[in-house]
Amino acid sequence: MSEEVPNFLFAVKSRWGEAKEKGIVIDQRTREALRPQLSVIWESWHPDKEAK
Repeated sequence: MSEEVPNFLFAVKSRWGEAKEKGIVIDQRTREALRPQLSVIWESWHPDKEAK
């Protein structure tokens, strides 16, 4: 049996592809709730760099 290769156009047109292209709308309340956690998130993704 041959292995199926994911359709590239499907990936581009998927919700993830759309979110990457257009961004995600985050309401102000959620932004304020996440703001204190941004440095923790940054440092978890970039352990070799300090958040500024």
